Amino acid sequence: MSKILALIVSSFVVVGILSAKDIPMVQTIEIKIPLKEFSVLEFPFEVKEKRFSPFVYKKKIKKKTKKFNPLKEKVSIPNANQGTNNKKFFSLNQFKKKNGTETNKPKNKAFASTWGKNFVQFYPYKIGKTQLIVWGYSKYPLLITIVVSADKKDTDTYLKFVDYQERENKNTSLKGISHEKICSKLIQYLYHNKTPSGYKIETHHQVYNSNSLKFVLIKTLIGKRYSALEYSVENISESTQRLNEPMFASKNTYAISIENRELESGEATRMFVITPTATE
Repeated sequence: MSKILALIVSSFVVVGILSAKDIPMVQTIEIKIPLKEFSVLEFPFEVKEKRFSPFVYKKKIKKKTKKFNPLKEKVSIPNANQGTNNKKFFSLNQFKKKNGTETNKPKNKAFASTWGKNFVQFYPYKIGKTQLIVWGYSKYPLLITIVVSADKKDTDTYLKFVDYQERENKNTSLKGISHEKICSKLIQYLYHNKTPSGYKIETHHQVYNSNSLKFVLIKTLIGKRYSALEYSVENISESTQRLNEPMFASKNTYAISIENRELESGEATRMFVITPTATE
């Protein structure tokens, strides 16, 4: 598969196939989906029961007046372009169609919803919002406020809940698992500040400025075949910056994960990069 894996701790992006936001499990959350487009919300559990509140219509939704200065060119990340990449880029979270779905279309035609075992697909016809309660998670029900917006820049079409605490376990060995899972697990170890078996950790404070962003390399997990790098990325410009994973990808990039893809002036976020380990 010739696709880029863009693993995000707070948001996933699947380049060229389907854009996604990866959401850590929370009890209440608000999401925004685009008007008259399909959107998917995926859960890490089988949905047992669900319930919508009445849809609240809005004739107009005020557009944000933020001044954006998007970065269009690729950005070279310090220390990330290392080793030899003998793997093809891949997409970990491509949405897969599932059988046994059911479709619910409200009589008022505000939106249509199609349910599978662990996902729901929306198609909204009107601008407004509704609330969705989902049962099936072992710890608590999820209360999701769904806002339908005509401004596509502020919306997501694929959102995925991820229980990182559930994934974390005592077995830190990465032997005998696929390339995709190794990349995913290494990002989780960086996220939880842990070191897997067979890896050594090196701490850094290397600073690198590129246009509107300041990079600080914090630490690296180094294994025989894979390295995982953690950066602090700060917006040093005067305008809001929107980040996306492909702008940081090089030919030696296995996976990239960004905690927050939108940074106000002076704000910083963490970025995780998986690469081949450099050979001497």
